[in-house]
Amino acid sequence: MLNKKKRRSLTQFYEKHDDYPVIFASSAANPKKKIYSIGHDLKIKEHDDFQTKKTLKRNEEFMLAKSINIGYYLITPLLLGVFFGYWLDKILNTKPLFLLTLFGLGIVGSFYNLWKTVNEMK
Repeated sequence: MLNKKKRRSLTQFYEKHDDYPVIFASSAANPKKKIYSIGHDLKIKEHDDFQTKKTLKRNEEFMLAKSINIGYYLITPLLLGVFFGYWLDKILNTKPLFLLTLFGLGIVGSFYNLWKTVNEMK
C-alpha cells in the first residue's frame, strides 16, 4: 500500500502525463527511484525523480525572471547617476563634475549587476 505522500506525488505526476503508462523501477544496487514513461513515438523514456524535476523547474523559472529583468539591472544605475549628477551640478554650480563622476559610478554599478547576474546563472 502506498502512503498518502507517495500517492499525492504520483497523482501529480499522472496529471502531467495522463495519457502514458508510467513504470517505476528500483534495484537493490541503486535504490533511487526511476520513472519511465512511454512517449508519442512509443519509446520508453527515463525521467528523473519527480521532486528533482519539480525543483529544477522552479530554479529555471527563477533564472528566467532574472534574465528578463536584466535590462532594469543595467539601466537603473546609469539613470540614477545621470539624474543625481545633474541635480548636484545644478545646485553646486559645478557643471560637468558630478554628472561625469556619478555617470561613471553608474557604469561600474551596471557592470557589477551584469557580472553578479551572470555568475548566479552558472
